[in-house]
Amino acid sequence: MIEIFLKKQEFSKLEIFKYITFENAITTQDLMTEFNLPRSTTKRYIADINSLLSQHKNTESYQVLQNEEHKYYVTNIDKADKIYFFHKFQELFLQESLTFRVFSTVFIADNINFFDLATELNISSGYLYKILALLNKQLKPYSIHFEKNEQTISIDGSEKNIRVFYTYILYSVHQNLSWPFTKNQETEVKLDILSWKDSKIKKKSLSKRTRLNFFLAIMGKRIKDDCIVHSLPRYVGETIDVFMKFNDAKALVNTRSQILTQNKMTTAEYQLMNLILRMYDGEFDTKVEMKRIGEALNQIDSPIVKFSKDLRKAFFSELPVEKNKKNEDYFLYYAVLHNTYLFCFADSLDAVYETQYSYNMEKTYANSNFRNPIRTLYKKTLENNSVKTPENLVEVGTRFLFTLFNLYKITTLKIFVQHASNSLGEPLIKSELLKLFSSDSIEFVTNTQLADVIISDCVEEINDTSTYFLLIDLFNLKAWRDLADFIKDRLFELSFS
Repeated sequence: MIEIFLKKQEFSKLEIFKYITFENAITTQDLMTEFNLPRSTTKRYIADINSLLSQHKNTESYQVLQNEEHKYYVTNIDKADKIYFFHKFQELFLQESLTFRVFSTVFIADNINFFDLATELNISSGYLYKILALLNKQLKPYSIHFEKNEQTISIDGSEKNIRVFYTYILYSVHQNLSWPFTKNQETEVKLDILSWKDSKIKKKSLSKRTRLNFFLAIMGKRIKDDCIVHSLPRYVGETIDVFMKFNDAKALVNTRSQILTQNKMTTAEYQLMNLILRMYDGEFDTKVEMKRIGEALNQIDSPIVKFSKDLRKAFFSELPVEKNKKNEDYFLYYAVLHNTYLFCFADSLDAVYETQYSYNMEKTYANSNFRNPIRTLYKKTLENNSVKTPENLVEVGTRFLFTLFNLYKITTLKIFVQHASNSLGEPLIKSELLKLFSSDSIEFVTNTQLADVIISDCVEEINDTSTYFLLIDLFNLKAWRDLADFIKDRLFELSFS
């Protein structure tokens, strides 16, 4: 989504740098083909990338060069540094973008003087008008816009969308590299909403902690500026209250926070915080809490819960997933949480799609044999419920349900093992495979007609769908390595078909 802040050619440069950084042995021709660029433009973009790298102290020792075989590589970078270095370069790249600087500066300062901003960015007032118009066009699907009131600029629109969108963008750009919320001492966005003592967040990974901190800092900044969420859509609050009953994020809030002492935290603010923190952290609730919440949700009368329960019934009866009470309780937890999120942001589901469900599963999702059945199941269940359907809900909801399907679907590979030339061959093969693969992922069968995979040292009767692996020498290390790769490939096909 960061492409909305970059000109087309600038975004292409960023993508080219990413491609060179993470792919191996890339030639100019590869780049020309991948990005549909002429040779001269490709070469010029590489030169521009090197120019930007050399301008900054943190990146001046890095350059994109070609080896003797004309393959591109980044100097002074090893495999472990690639992710860090790319995000550092991306951050520098965005900081060069006037559009992004307007986007972030207005948020941090808020109600900044229009002409002061133009002066700070060293651009004309006419060009600043043009940037604001472009931003408003790009942000329209998210119900967010920049408002010029006399001589000041402020952010207006759906408050909950502003929180989520800014969290997504600023975290995507800055990651764990820098704290972006400082313009000067007077306008610094401080993280005073959290109580770090005994905080769950303190114990989480750096990346997860950073994302949660970004949201909480943005939330604190907006509330401090009297941009308050006073209510959430109907039915949303009552379902969030069930989650809060068992694990309330309110416990994270610093009781001495200026936000609290000024009594600005509404019920809706607490509800939204509880919803967002759970969406950003899949382990916000423990497994025990998830189960209890799922059981409690079973008992309440709410359109969102009813829809989720109907979805659960169809999900476990019509799809090849593991059916047990534990999975059904967990499913209800996830279904109600995500459906609550979708209905909370029903006024801008495009924003929901981009910021929450636009993960790198598109090819898997598009090619899956279960895409259409899952979509039909979601749509049919939705149509049979009285809950009002937001635009695009079926597509976004299908993606969420597809993720749950991959979480619960049966992916056990059925294996038939036979080794006629050695009486210990069969138990040896089974024992070694169980050391490499869990009993949840492979199952041994006694009939070749039931098998997905047949491992044998001789010809066996096979069915139409099984695949065969010939294993003769039990002490050939290469054969064992090939067998492990063979099983791994079959499991991959089973998981992502």
